[in-house]
Amino acid sequence: MGYKSKNNVTAQARIDFDVGEIADLFDLETDDDWLLAKDIYENGKNVEEDNVKLSIQSLSRSLVNLEVDNIPKLLKKYEAYFGTYTYGDEIVSAGFSKGATDMERGNIDLSSFKSDEENVDFGFMGREEVSKKAMQYLITPMHMHVKLTQASNLIDVDKVAAQLAWDTAVAYFTGTSFKDLVFTLALKRCGEFGTCGTSDTPKCAPANDEIFLQLKNGQKYIGKEKKKKVDEAIDKIIDEMLAPLMQGTLRYAYKIGKGLYTPTDGMIPNQMGQKERAEGYMFVVGALPFVHECSPSVAAQLYDLMSIPQEIFKIGEGVSNLMEDVQKNFAYVSSCTGVTCADIGNMLDPSSTEDPVPVVSTCPYPQAPKHCKDKPLNEFTKSGKTNNCAYLNMLENKKRKKYCKKSSIKKACKYTCKKECVCDDIEKSECKKIYKKKTMKEVVDLCIEEPELQTDCPSACQGWCNKKMRWIEE
Repeated sequence: MGYKSKNNVTAQARIDFDVGEIADLFDLETDDDWLLAKDIYENGKNVEEDNVKLSIQSLSRSLVNLEVDNIPKLLKKYEAYFGTYTYGDEIVSAGFSKGATDMERGNIDLSSFKSDEENVDFGFMGREEVSKKAMQYLITPMHMHVKLTQASNLIDVDKVAAQLAWDTAVAYFTGTSFKDLVFTLALKRCGEFGTCGTSDTPKCAPANDEIFLQLKNGQKYIGKEKKKKVDEAIDKIIDEMLAPLMQGTLRYAYKIGKGLYTPTDGMIPNQMGQKERAEGYMFVVGALPFVHECSPSVAAQLYDLMSIPQEIFKIGEGVSNLMEDVQKNFAYVSSCTGVTCADIGNMLDPSSTEDPVPVVSTCPYPQAPKHCKDKPLNEFTKSGKTNNCAYLNMLENKKRKKYCKKSSIKKACKYTCKKECVCDDIEKSECKKIYKKKTMKEVVDLCIEEPELQTDCPSACQGWCNKKMRWIEE
């Protein structure tokens, strides 16, 4: 990966020992072993800070004590969705207790329910996926961002302390073994969507490669005391965290849709499908804060599609069109999230033993390369009026230059101001029906229904050719 820590942060990286031991205890599927796992989660075992045991639970609960300047951008995104800083602990605790969360959005209910007058419990298999993945993909990655933010804020105060915080962030990304923390998320999912690596690094995940590039950039710019550049690296790391969560959501939407459930060996009645449902929920709930920032209505639809219902599942009994509905909803916000088919890839058959593994679902949108580094519906305000980069893009040159003299507009639409987002399709007759659409949802639906438009009219299909383009709910 090429990143070399300037500090010994092995002690902090040992948080993956806690995660790994908890996972091993979960797998034993007894109440006594789950109590031991709960003790490690709540009290810690392998990591100390200032001679005090550090627990995974404390990482989540301590977020409420952050000073305003030290709140990570990623945490602001997550708090805006869940309505609480301790969402991670609430979800983990629901898994341990067979209980329910009480957040503004993204809730989960693992309490007992009745089916045909029979009491049904959520079993170990599903609850394990909830609690374990919340530790891996919600709590420890956020502590990584706490340390990244801390590092940035320390640059002008104590460069040595800034570098230690940055190295500690890397420790919470990889752990000691590169196998129990969020690093593994992208690595596993790229193999399931055919997006891993190049001929030089065939087993590497593109998202991880980019994150490590930005971690190296941040390390370099801390040394040069360039806080703005460090903050840019953090922003790019945040952007890279979404695609693997989307891939995980899509994979389990496919499995649930087809009724491809893990056999339960009869240990606990009615566990069938709970594992897949729990995994689907955990991946989507990690992605929903990103989606909610773009479109609350799309986030609500994705939650409804992937939340865990209180039902008994049977092998082969799936959910009609689930995969397709999830794909479309992700596509609706792609111009905001910046995630394209190049990032997602095409899903390989999760049930196949063939080599090569056949594709079972292709990414529907956006299939063409990203037209511009800006996001067309990224908003700015001028003279009390809100517009977006697509609006700016379609202005005549003189007026656009005048807009771009304002620093906030230049920041929101950097590449639009550089004339790198020009609509190339305005004169093409076949593209006119696209830029006559009023919302991105209508554009996406049309460009999925007629996929050749994505090749023939890439800038129009990606929302760059209509200065009145709106989001779905407007």
